[in-house]
Amino acid sequence: GVQWRATLDRARVSFRVFPLAWRHFHARSVTGRGFTFDLRKRLDTTNAEVEDPAAWPEIPGLDNPPVPSPEVAGLTPTRRPWTITIDESRLDEVRRVWIGAHRLEGNGSVEGKLRAELGRFVAIERAGLRMRECRITDGETVVARDLAVDIMIAIDRFAVNGTTWRTVWPLLSGEIRCDGPLASVAFLNRYFRRAPWLHLEGSGAIAVNLRLDHGEFLAGSRVDADTRQVSLRLMGHEARGSARIRASVPPGPHPEGRVSVEFAE
Repeated sequence: GVQWRATLDRARVSFRVFPLAWRHFHARSVTGRGFTFDLRKRLDTTNAEVEDPAAWPEIPGLDNPPVPSPEVAGLTPTRRPWTITIDESRLDEVRRVWIGAHRLEGNGSVEGKLRAELGRFVAIERAGLRMRECRITDGETVVARDLAVDIMIAIDRFAVNGTTWRTVWPLLSGEIRCDGPLASVAFLNRYFRRAPWLHLEGSGAIAVNLRLDHGEFLAGSRVDADTRQVSLRLMGHEARGSARIRASVPPGPHPEGRVSVEFAE
């Protein structure tokens, strides 16, 4: 389970009235400005040890884990949860998207189309995020200050309870692009766990173009990173210095990832 909060400075919603009688909020269109979105896991619904919950967003009015009031604790859950359908949405002046320990801040736009049954499932037909100059923070580490981000994805229907990033990944399709300087490239190490001989530190620049089909990287996907400090360990030997790193999925009947490291000095 998760806890979340969304805020808007101004909004205009066009919705159908009659479905409300059946606990269905159906919005034909949602437009607005001044958007923030915060999301964190519920500590009482995760079995695994969580990483750095102190870096998760604060959500006023919600304890984590939640403490139900005596009035709520004695209620029987309704058999018909609310269903939410949004046919089209466009929000400008997006200031913050904060999910777990990962925080993205700037001035951008989001758009999307989704259907959800509260407490049961979510299906995201389309979700887009664009920011020209954004600041990205991973926990207490500033990853980037002027990164351009362009994301357009879809996620097949998934159950809300017990869902992790690992279970959602095979349901994800779309394209993720970002380009610009990085204040720290150390966060990339988690994506190179299958290459323990490679360790990244320091600052640099990155260009990412990932194309996904249900969690599988498609041909043409690539990550280019130029870092000022990298260490390469192999069979007891170590090389350190500035380097250019290329990870790509070349065309072919059976695409597979390739990683190359080229030292500049």
